[in-house]
Amino acid sequence: MVRHNFFRIFSVSIWFLASLLFADYSLAQARSPTLERVNFYRDVGRLIRQTRSYITDSSRNAAAKNAVDGLGKEISEYLTWTSDRGALIEVRVEKHPNPDIGIASILGSPVLLGYGDTPTNVLAASTLTERFPSPRDGFIEAPDLSFFIWAEHREYFLGFRSALHYGYIPSEFSEKIRRDALRIRSDQGVIDSIRTVRKAAIRRSAVERLAELADDEAQALRIRNIYDSIASNQEIISSIQNQLNRDLEDLRKANDLYARINQLKAILDVSIFVTEYKASFPEDAEEVENVRDPEVLKEYVEKTRIEKDGYVIEGERQLTLLRDNNQRSSAEIRSELVQKGAPRNVQKEFEQ
Repeated sequence: MVRHNFFRIFSVSIWFLASLLFADYSLAQARSPTLERVNFYRDVGRLIRQTRSYITDSSRNAAAKNAVDGLGKEISEYLTWTSDRGALIEVRVEKHPNPDIGIASILGSPVLLGYGDTPTNVLAASTLTERFPSPRDGFIEAPDLSFFIWAEHREYFLGFRSALHYGYIPSEFSEKIRRDALRIRSDQGVIDSIRTVRKAAIRRSAVERLAELADDEAQALRIRNIYDSIASNQEIISSIQNQLNRDLEDLRKANDLYARINQLKAILDVSIFVTEYKASFPEDAEEVENVRDPEVLKEYVEKTRIEKDGYVIEGERQLTLLRDNNQRSSAEIRSELVQKGAPRNVQKEFEQ
């Protein structure tokens, strides 16, 4: 009896550990509401088999599995080097228009749309177009059957191991992702913000990965210092660029006002030009408050033109120096990334 219980307990323990090692499961701590009910699989084949109730072409299913498997190494390496949470893969389906015939198959090959923190943000920021072929003669595209796959690294076996897992996002969730992505894409400011924040995060995480792989602490510190210099310079560049844009606009206004004053042979009343000058350059408004002579006003406008032109020249000089410094620093980072085997699309993040 004791022996029987021992083997029973031993068998249950083995089963429990195996379930932790090999089981597929839903995302437990999803940050995206769309992913809360998505099932994840370590085996792409098991994911594809979820569609067999409505996708009848087994040969195309096998080809799709092989295509996704082929993307796995690229996705895994990229996620290892960056802070992106996952990758979004699109799978489209074609079907016969007659539902009684019931024929449906995967259209073309699954397409990797990009990387990011959520499927919605990846789709919104994706620039890929014309990704799939047209349906075969006699078939139509089937959005109601098409789906997404979300690939991300996940821990398993009590957290001792990590591997790429694939989440099956069926059409009912896919349509919500498409709608939300379209809404985000309609606001260029939001898209620009997503891309800017993501780029900075990718660069920082890639540098941290380089530091982890460094030969010693001195090399790790050097790599971090190079990146900190790039980031600091970039903030200064943004500030100078904003000021330069204002100075260029001021120079345009001054040139325009000067040209119009020059074109008039006789100006009986300069008040309209004085008012325009004061509105364009409020910091100098008091100086021209009582000006009535056109030639005196021209002198003020000319002085402003020269001043703004000087600001523009100096701003462009500073930008050139800072950008040259950042290009050299970025080249050093890229060289390190190449040596450590970083993916090409990670290296590209450091191209100016």
